[in-house]
Amino acid sequence: MLLIVFGLPGAGKTYVGKLLKDKFGFYFYDGDRDLTDEMQQALKEKKLFNDSMRDVFFQNLISKVLQLHKTKKHLVVAQTFIKEKYRNQLLKALPHARFILVQTKRALREKRLLQRNDLDQDYVKSMIKLFEKPTIEHFKVANGADGKIQLLKKLEKILRNQKINY
Repeated sequence: MLLIVFGLPGAGKTYVGKLLKDKFGFYFYDGDRDLTDEMQQALKEKKLFNDSMRDVFFQNLISKVLQLHKTKKHLVVAQTFIKEKYRNQLLKALPHARFILVQTKRALREKRLLQRNDLDQDYVKSMIKLFEKPTIEHFKVANGADGKIQLLKKLEKILRNQKINY
């Protein structure tokens, strides 16, 4: 089983990925590990990524996921997947992948982002404006302040509906 956890910055994609790892035995991979040197430089300079940067990044990420999935029975990948074009590219290469959109109320997402030192708030707001509403088939999970138990129940329900043994 291949799960792709995606959503806005601060929604808790990494948190959800790590829950799937710790509670359900998935191998967790943070897609940001594949950011290119050009993208890392853009982050330092607080410049938004362009599509040519994303094209290279997602080509690399999809190759990495294909490689990992050969040896990992249950794999979860966390990445923003800001544009539908790249979600569809992954599905074309890995049609059995299942997407999970992590959602969080704006105020909580912003609070979480303020606690992070690695992202500039204005930069994040610019990224959020670029996030395209998904039209691909996907599950939704709410990652609220009260929610580890509820989140685990929702994830368990998704896995059960997909007939995943963990």
